[in-house]
Amino acid sequence: MYKIFYLFLLVILSCNTQPKKSIKKISPAFYHWKTIFAPTRFEKNTLDSLKAKTIYLRFFDVAWDETTQSAKPISKSIIKETIIDKQYNIIPTIFITDECIYKIKEESILPLAKNIVQQISTLASPALINHLTQIQIDCDWTKSSKDKYFKLLQNIKELLPSTLVSATIRLHQIKYSHSTGVPPVARGMLMCYNMGNLRNPSTKNSILDIYETEKYISALNNYPITLDIALPLFEWIVLFRDNKFKGLIQDNQEDFLDIASSKNETAIIIKEDTMINGIQLLQKDQLRIERSEYPTILKAANILSKKINSDSLSIAFYHLDSLTLRKYNVYELENICRSLR
Repeated sequence: MYKIFYLFLLVILSCNTQPKKSIKKISPAFYHWKTIFAPTRFEKNTLDSLKAKTIYLRFFDVAWDETTQSAKPISKSIIKETIIDKQYNIIPTIFITDECIYKIKEESILPLAKNIVQQISTLASPALINHLTQIQIDCDWTKSSKDKYFKLLQNIKELLPSTLVSATIRLHQIKYSHSTGVPPVARGMLMCYNMGNLRNPSTKNSILDIYETEKYISALNNYPITLDIALPLFEWIVLFRDNKFKGLIQDNQEDFLDIASSKNETAIIIKEDTMINGIQLLQKDQLRIERSEYPTILKAANILSKKINSDSLSIAFYHLDSLTLRKYNVYELENICRSLR
């Protein structure tokens, strides 16, 4: 009897002396993807309440110009906030289309890298440039474009030797890294959204789907780059006509819900031809409502927490917008961050 009790006590003590899993340092952050950067009071309050000190600020896009047969910066942001440099860590973020990378010639990659660096300097204030610690390049590269894209990243790194260059990573680039390759950067941002087939009428939610997430992350803990995580807070409506994708409705979505002949939580059917906010809708058009629901985001975060090995982790919510943020409270956002520890 005493021997059994003694063995039982040893088991308990050995369990209690097992080393605890290290707790990650979680740093909340936000993407800002609007053309004009002038945060509202509500947006600043959200940043402060969440203790979010980092903003991934879209500076401009780079797209392919068919006329000149060259890659060009377009859609440059207008940065109106002047004191933001001292309050937050601003990370210039540049979106590059995969078409641009695919079509660019090898000899044009270095000039493009120089142009990107110059454009960042032009848009940023002197205070921001002096404290610039990181820039991020956002591109959904493929197997056929990886070599030129990775060369572009390498060129940018060489032009900014004292600045961390990070890159966004999609889920398919994690699962198929043997073919899509691993970008030559020290840190990546795992984009945990826009993972389903947007154009397929049978897709339930292309923004965030737990089943799709689980399909792609089996090898996540073996990915050789330190990863941060981007999670969605946005929603949109996907328009189909005769079962064919016709486009996205991202603004004033509530205006479209009152004209449905039938509707549920995820889909509506248009009852008569009409024009709303400059968008022509025809009778029997189908609108698929896609949302980033808090329970789904939390579940995705819990799944990812078991796969992410980073000691410090930036959780970047997409994106910093008053209309979007009002659909969540600070407790929910804090709980999502905590679940990734």
